[in-house]
Amino acid sequence: MPAEKLLTSEKIYEGKILNVRRDTVLIDGPGSSITTVREVVEHGSAVTIIAVNDGDEILMVSQYRWAIGQTMLEAPAGRVESTETPYEAAFRELREETGYGAGALQYLGAIWIAPGYSTEHMFVYRANGLYPDYLPADADEDISVVAVPRNQLTTFVRDGFIVDAKTIAALLMADLVADRSIA
Repeated sequence: MPAEKLLTSEKIYEGKILNVRRDTVLIDGPGSSITTVREVVEHGSAVTIIAVNDGDEILMVSQYRWAIGQTMLEAPAGRVESTETPYEAAFRELREETGYGAGALQYLGAIWIAPGYSTEHMFVYRANGLYPDYLPADADEDISVVAVPRNQLTTFVRDGFIVDAKTIAALLMADLVADRSIA
C-alpha cells in the first residue's frame, strides 16, 4: 500500500455547513513517487435515524433536495451541533423532522458518507417506542413524514423510491444489528 504524505493544505472555501480544502499530497509507491491534489469537503458529524412506529412502519421524510433538483424519500437525519452528542442530536432531529420522540434509541454504528472526498461521519440509530413530541423544524426545511410498512422497504429500494445512500445503509444496519429484521 502506498504511503501518502501531506505537503501543503489550503482552505479554498469556508461556508456555513461545510468547508473545502485543497491538499497537495506526496504518494510513495513501490519504485516511484508522485505528487497529486486531493480536494476535501470538511463536514461535521451527522446522525440518521430508523424510526419504527407501533404500526410496524418506518417513518421516513420526503423533502426537496436542491443539489439534485428532486424530492427524496429518506430516513430522518441532520447535523450534530457543537453543543450536543450524536445521541442528543438523534433525539432532536427525530423530533424536528417527524414530530415524534423515542422511548428507546439504539446505536447501530457509524458510516463515512463519501470518504473519497468528504470528512462527514454519520452515526446511525434505531428509534422505538415513538410518542408525539413535536419540535419545530429548521426554517429552511419543508418536510413531510411518510410511514412506510416494513414489508415494503425492499420494494421501495429495488424500485427506486428510496435512492438515498445513507438511508439504504441505515436500513441495512438496522436489519443486521437490531433484534429483528426491519424488512
